[in-house]
Amino acid sequence: MTGWQGEHQPGGWQQAGLPRPSRTPAVLSIAAIIVIVGTVITIVLVNRGGGSPDPIAGPQSSTSRPPSTRLSSSSRPPTFRSTAPTTTRSPNGRTVDNAESRISFTIPGDWRPDPAAKVDVRGVNFSGAAAYGAYECGGAGYTRAFAVSAAVQNPTDKDVSLEKTATTFTAAFGEKYYPNAKVAEPAFRNARVDGKQAVLAVAKVTPAPKNAACEADAGEVAILAVDLDNATATRPRGIALLVIAADLSGGPNTPGTLSAPAIESVLSSAHIR
Repeated sequence: MTGWQGEHQPGGWQQAGLPRPSRTPAVLSIAAIIVIVGTVITIVLVNRGGGSPDPIAGPQSSTSRPPSTRLSSSSRPPTFRSTAPTTTRSPNGRTVDNAESRISFTIPGDWRPDPAAKVDVRGVNFSGAAAYGAYECGGAGYTRAFAVSAAVQNPTDKDVSLEKTATTFTAAFGEKYYPNAKVAEPAFRNARVDGKQAVLAVAKVTPAPKNAACEADAGEVAILAVDLDNATATRPRGIALLVIAADLSGGPNTPGTLSAPAIESVLSSAHIR
């Protein structure tokens, strides 16, 4: 998939600058998650209900593995500020803890965290980045998959649901990181993360690669959307989004694309701070 970009798209979506939800030690339990290698994103606090989400400018990816994403900011050691994403080693890999999105998740040893990297999708800054399978091809930089997160809300659509939010951002990420791609409607699975209601949305992406040797010809965007359940009388609830965009086929043989179980493992490691 192509490199990180930061195009601001005007619209109703905003960062969810909301109080942190109460902590509960529950674990994400997703019954039979089916992932089609994709990208995951964090969404906004909003009430479930009717009303369709605003149109989105989504991720663009290409190559048998979506065109690898080149992190826009240079890799540097994590900054351990209260609001900055941090990474720590764990028995199963490395934990990415993003205070801004209220989400932490674990990545395997062959993923590379980049706490300084951010991507703007629909006017929302997604951070806490991690990428897998970086490579150079045809003079451009690519990655096979990346993960980012954010907490969002849409004050202009008080009836927005987890499903609508996930649909909006799967399309936005798919279109942004897979240029000229067709992004399918996502398939949904109900889930719970640390006791909070959640959905997993997986959307297939069909790119139109310009360089078949370098770019993916199939990809996926997967988003875990979690209801933060922190609405007030004057503010809608927030929705935390963990987004994974990944190549499924196409492009070079090395690095290879991720398997569905590998993507599911990252999603299943999510916790709410």
